[in-house]
Amino acid sequence: MAANRKTAKLKGKPVKWFAPTTMDCGSDLFTFNEKEWQVSLATVQSREKVKLNAGHYQRGTLKGRKPTSAQLCKHRDGNVYLHIQLKTEAPESDQSSMEQT
Repeated sequence: MAANRKTAKLKGKPVKWFAPTTMDCGSDLFTFNEKEWQVSLATVQSREKVKLNAGHYQRGTLKGRKPTSAQLCKHRDGNVYLHIQLKTEAPESDQSSMEQT
């Protein structure tokens, strides 16, 4: 919402309307079950279990990992997608290449 207002202000135009299209899901709202390939999302009324329609790449990336958060997004085509975030360690820097620059 802030980005919407910032862009409108920069262009000197009023904000006409705002429709939220994303929902951030932390560890309290989102859990991943690799065995069943499903996620559990907390809603206002209950917890919803949703089977994942994941491709081979996504399954390989998620296999053996424990995602801690996700973002539920409604795309412009009207479909709803779940963007799952994974924490990874940053690779070690190569000191020799940094010294040459």
